[in-house]
Amino acid sequence: MGRDVEAVIEALKIALEEARNANDETWWKVDAANRWINRLPGAWTGRWRDLKLKGDSGGDVDRNEFIGHLRATLAYLEANREAIARAWSWSKHRRPAKQNEDPIDADFDDVAPSKAKLPRTGKAVRLIK
Repeated sequence: MGRDVEAVIEALKIALEEARNANDETWWKVDAANRWINRLPGAWTGRWRDLKLKGDSGGDVDRNEFIGHLRATLAYLEANREAIARAWSWSKHRRPAKQNEDPIDADFDDVAPSKAKLPRTGKAVRLIK
């Protein structure tokens, strides 16, 4: 997960540099930053929604605001990169390692169906084992 955070930081640096060099454009699409923030570990849970840039109804934002937001986001991610990677490293270790996959030796007995009628109590209940 540390590589994911590093990759997002590098992508945001490139987006920031492009925005700084585009002197003729006054509006910038928020998706240029948000698509990279969505790749942070845990973004699918909504964890990074405060880092996402919010634009107008067309998804545009003033270039100076875009640059300022990206600089702040990069500063936050760079200062907390180790904690972010550590907090989300559990997902790789969630599945236990494969154990010995020998078949289980078990005895099964057939049970004959019962012809006796069971009394009705009023509410049906299903028991699942």
